[in-house]
Amino acid sequence: MIEVFDAKDGSKSLKVSGIQIHSSYSPLKEVEKYLQTFKLHKKNSIILCGDMLGHLYTIIKKRYPDIKIISLLYSSDFLSYFSDNNSALWYPGSNISLYEFLQNNLKLLDTIGLEIISWPASGKAYPTVYQNIQFQLNQFLLENSGSLNTIKQFGNLWLRNTFSNFLSLKRISLFPGGVSSPLFIAASGPSLSKSFAFLKEYRKKITIWALPSSLKALLSVGIEPDLIIQTDPGYYATHHLRDLKSCSTPVAMPLSACRSIWNYESHIYLFSQGTGLEKSIFKKANARIPEIPPAGTVAVTALFLSMEVNTEYPVILLGYDFSHSDINTHVHPNAFMSIFQSSSRRTAPLLGTMLFRSISDDKNQTSPLKTYSGWLQRFSEKVANRVYRLHASPISLGSIKDIDESEARLLCKKGLYRGSTKLISENHLFKSIDRNNILNQIVQNWDADIMSLINTAKSGSSVIFNPGGETELALSLNPSGLMQLKKKWPSLSPSERKKETIEFGETLNKIISRYKEEYLS
Repeated sequence: MIEVFDAKDGSKSLKVSGIQIHSSYSPLKEVEKYLQTFKLHKKNSIILCGDMLGHLYTIIKKRYPDIKIISLLYSSDFLSYFSDNNSALWYPGSNISLYEFLQNNLKLLDTIGLEIISWPASGKAYPTVYQNIQFQLNQFLLENSGSLNTIKQFGNLWLRNTFSNFLSLKRISLFPGGVSSPLFIAASGPSLSKSFAFLKEYRKKITIWALPSSLKALLSVGIEPDLIIQTDPGYYATHHLRDLKSCSTPVAMPLSACRSIWNYESHIYLFSQGTGLEKSIFKKANARIPEIPPAGTVAVTALFLSMEVNTEYPVILLGYDFSHSDINTHVHPNAFMSIFQSSSRRTAPLLGTMLFRSISDDKNQTSPLKTYSGWLQRFSEKVANRVYRLHASPISLGSIKDIDESEARLLCKKGLYRGSTKLISENHLFKSIDRNNILNQIVQNWDADIMSLINTAKSGSSVIFNPGGETELALSLNPSGLMQLKKKWPSLSPSERKKETIEFGETLNKIISRYKEEYLS
């Protein structure tokens, strides 16, 4: 039962199922006192949870008119109290999911300096809705935090890899046609070893894609995959690919993936992850490259890619455990084991290192594994009855059904011959174009783009943080700098904003100059 009534001070108060949501005397003073516990003057954005009558929104917006506010209601019964404000509003029964709503209203940089404020009494009145919203909100923020950390660590490296790979890769083709048999995607979870016998038995009837970390284990039992999917930009990613010396498996990758693949004989199938630099390169090169959105992990990107090229046959995931087995976090053998062995010593023995990693994965609730499995759980509804996981794991993948080998055999009856991804296309990309000239044109335009962005931001405008080509470029060139500026922005005076923006622009210009010297001289 919902009861809205006039409080002693004349403002509206609320009871839900006998639970007092706001004070009967002065709801607004109660809200003001509660908000004093938050340092809102340092925040860029606020998510209000359970602000059923809009009291929190009204007070915050009056005090901080420039702050971005998103409101999450626990019931649609209170929509009339938000008809006159400009808050982005979601409630149970909205025409889009909470995750989609958050994606539409909170861009990547908006989560820097974000405050989440929940009105405690509303959560007690709507406990199930409250818990569901908190779970989805936490998952969204985990993924965003993972993306920001990845950009901070690799943003500049993505640009460098894109330059180097575009200039150096030779055997590049458009991605071939779809697969023609059930598609198995091998990740490096411990359960992958359970599938070896099955894969060898059905090898001629199925297509196998491998994530780089599973390649050594597959080759160790004589299974050469049809394709390797690579997205990791870092140095250690190259360790997984050293086994390409013993096989000719082609590699599907974006230009931003790790360098040095040109040292192997493997053919390259390019796909784009939609970055501004990729789009500029492919436009000037007149190349139409399939675009697969970034997902933070190659395990998810491979699934995206499979949906793009495979419209008929089932996709079966292998080694997608997202958990450890005893002290094993990966299938054996794997490329990293040799690194652990070489660094093993009396005070840090190999088994001790493996035990520590397995315990950390079990207790660390913000680990990448939790982020990736949560993403798959959310995405699973879109691929139910098309994607399966062979051999169950303690970590659920939502609507992606776990199957055993007898069920996998039934799915494989569709497979009449091996997939076409083993065939090498002779349509070599970028063979007759001046790649240096293309990059030179792009980098020359960077100067003008950055100047335009900085000149606009010097007036105090927060446009420098808006999604778009110039902001994406600034974030890739100097991710830490832009994130720090975003964090400080609310507490800076107009003159301080101008000063900080000019200094940030000067840093970007120095970085661009280094790119010119390194790649275009």
